Amino acid sequence: MAKQKKKTSTAGLFFLFFLKAVVIILGLVILAMGAYLIRFYIYQKGAETQEVADENAFEDEQEDELLTAEAVAEDELLYETDTQAATEETEVAYVAFDTPIAVINATEISGLAGAWKTRLEEAGYTNVQAGNILSEKLDESKVVMAENLGIVKGGPDGINVEIAGLDTVYSDIQDESVKVFILIGRDNNIVSGGTE
Repeated sequence: MAKQKKKTSTAGLFFLFFLKAVVIILGLVILAMGAYLIRFYIYQKGAETQEVADENAFEDEQEDELLTAEAVAEDELLYETDTQAATEETEVAYVAFDTPIAVINATEISGLAGAWKTRLEEAGYTNVQAGNILSEKLDESKVVMAENLGIVKGGPDGINVEIAGLDTVYSDIQDESVKVFILIGRDNNIVSGGTE
């Protein structure tokens, strides 16, 4: 018996090529999703690593400070006279009123950055923008500036100030001229009349 060639119909050929195309497309989709997940995972790990590095650096600075002459100088400040203390209090440096400032809402509370922007403008600041954070939400507010420019007049009281690269703030404000970022956390909610 001679082997017979299998004859495939036109419809059979169409479905065969269609099935191959579907398999190739699915493979590409799986590859693209894998690349996206790897990128997302690397970004999350980078953010976590940066947070851990910032926390460790802060702890290291505290430990190092105790071993330096700065600790002795701080002890001397405890014994200064009332007149010296009063003189220093009047010499508080404030951020210049024309300094570009970005107020970032780091909560889920709608309108919080806008309310703080209005408060800063009422205090005399002329170049204030409001925006939202693109990374994790914050419970405690903080100020981030590249160099110590002073205290933000009219800003949140008792706020932590970080001297760090401004590229560490992930927000929807892309203005390169911003010198001070004020990240408003849940502890400074002035929209609903106080802290949540």
